[in-house]
Amino acid sequence: RGRCISVTDVAAEPKPRGSQCAALPSSECDRGRTTFGELVPPQRSEAAVMGTLDGKSIVVTGASRGIGAAISNRLLAEGALVVAGCRSEPSVGGVTWVPTDVTDSLAVDALMASAMDLNGGLDALVANAGVQVEGTIAETSESDYDCVMDVNVRGVFLCCRSAVRHMRKHGGGAIVNVGSVAGETADHGFAIYNTSKGAVHALTRAIAV
Repeated sequence: RGRCISVTDVAAEPKPRGSQCAALPSSECDRGRTTFGELVPPQRSEAAVMGTLDGKSIVVTGASRGIGAAISNRLLAEGALVVAGCRSEPSVGGVTWVPTDVTDSLAVDALMASAMDLNGGLDALVANAGVQVEGTIAETSESDYDCVMDVNVRGVFLCCRSAVRHMRKHGGGAIVNVGSVAGETADHGFAIYNTSKGAVHALTRAIAV
């Protein structure tokens, strides 16, 4: 059987103030289609540590920076074959980058299929991609709501659904959804971010059972 767990971002850097969505391109929160170029499998570094994940095919979303980049680095050090699904090119060397909008079901399905094609399978998913917007409920606009819920909840849903469909056909796998302490004990002034992470926790429990 596969495993699905939720981890929190307690080790993350402090949240930046203000709206992430406002600083992103106008298409950042849209469900546009993604064009994929030629995929080239990464060359394994000679310095890679052969660890417990040697040869495992793992998809990490939101891997271009921050928590996602750190996760990718550690997985590579343990010998995993990492496919990074994100809009911006990752700074981490050794991963295969598949440009991905996690709010687009076709792009997400293509991401999982790429991992299958390149690495011969899909052993694990780390659903890490997320955005945040600062604001109380009274200060939060509908566009802010749509942006955060689309990426943080719809994105996790689509990634998990696609991964589970592949894993069911190939003997199972593991899913890690990156949640937040904000989903349990709300941060002041982050009404919709708190809501989205609470939804991630609930979705993770639902998938697990």
